[in-house]
Parts: sequence; C-alpha cells; structure tokens
Amino acid sequence: MGIHKFITVFSGYGIHAVKINIKCFFWLLLKDRLSTRNILKRKSMSLPSYSCALCTSNTEETMEHLFLHCSSAEACWGLIGVHIPYGADIFSTIDSFKAQLHTPVFMNIVILHCWSIWISRNDLIFQGLQPSTDSCRRVFKTELMMLLHRVKSKHKTFLEEWIALFG
Repeated sequence: MGIHKFITVFSGYGIHAVKINIKCFFWLLLKDRLSTRNILKRKSMSLPSYSCALCTSNTEETMEHLFLHCSSAEACWGLIGVHIPYGADIFSTIDSFKAQLHTPVFMNIVILHCWSIWISRNDLIFQGLQPSTDSCRRVFKTELMMLLHRVKSKHKTFLEEWIALFG
C-alpha cells in the first residue's frame, strides 16, 4: 500500500471525532496490522484454525475477508445500506462508501462500523457470544450515541438522523 493512499483515506476526509482507541484500531486496519488469524499465522502463532471465526466458508481470516467479504460482515454492512464492490480493496471500498452514504460524517460511520464488526468477532472468540446483525447494530448504535457528544455541532443533525435509523 502506498503512503499516499493511506494519507488520503485516513486524513483526507476530515477530522474524525471517534475515540482515540478506535482511531488506533482503524489505523491498524488500514495498515493490515490487526491481529487477524492471518497475521498471527505470519507470526508463527499456532492456532487450531486460521479460518474466519465469523463465517463457515473455511476461508483464512485476513483483514479484507473479515471486514469486506465475510458473509457476516456483508450482512452488517447491509444494515447501513452499503454495497461492497466486487474485488475492491479496502481503499476503493471506502471511496465507494463515501459515494453511497452521502453524509459529511461518512468516515466516522465507516470507522465505527468496522469497529462493530471487530467487536462481534472478538465477542465470539473470547466470550463465546454468537455474532449477529443485532449485536453489530447494538455496538454501532452505542458508539454513534457516544460520538454525538464529540462531533462538531454542524454535524450533529446528520448523526442524529443515523441514530434515528437504528431506533
């Protein structure tokens, strides 16, 4: 990945009001450094399986699979009405989401939705809680409501509309 693409995606869409830990998470996601099973395998960590924990496709859990191509992730993205372009990488997908969402807070929405998918995955692995679109929706709505307190006043109306969608 070129540094130009990274800078454009991460900072080219304005200031993000999400919490710092979620910003760090998203930065790791964009740099393909999250501890997915694929990364753990590259670090020679022995696991019973390197397949995606969220779906039954027996596909290795890579960053792109987990957040874009996994059936569970696709269902979660469907909650906010976006379609993932076939064969697109994470950067092209984010550009596509910008066009599909038509809101000035789209990047915050994308970041929080990725966070929701990650939390669902971790809840399954570490707590044995089965992932569902409802659990993804709950995490997403909770984070949106917290974001409402940190976003600029000119964006509050857009965010309130998004929260109302998940009422």
